[in-house]
Amino acid sequence: MKKNSAILFAFISPAAILFLLVFLYPILRTLCMSFFKIDGVTDAFSKWQFVGLENYQKLLSTTLFRISMGNLFRIWALGGILVLSLSLLFAVIITSG
Repeated sequence: MKKNSAILFAFISPAAILFLLVFLYPILRTLCMSFFKIDGVTDAFSKWQFVGLENYQKLLSTTLFRISMGNLFRIWALGGILVLSLSLLFAVIITSG
């Protein structure tokens, strides 16, 4: 069983490393950047100014953000209802014969 574990680890490691580099690193960097005042995305870390939750306070106080979140919820709800309805319809068609 140990031989299989080593082979399994050897095959899974590159995929796990690629996952970390492609998905997890940008998410964590963006989360970190959200707590700083940054002039450009490519600015050096030494130019970042820590502002804490100030960026989130600005975001939540804008009306455009509230409108956008309302639109997003409508699209999510209507899309979900549409997908659920079509899935049930196709399931009934397939199972009925």
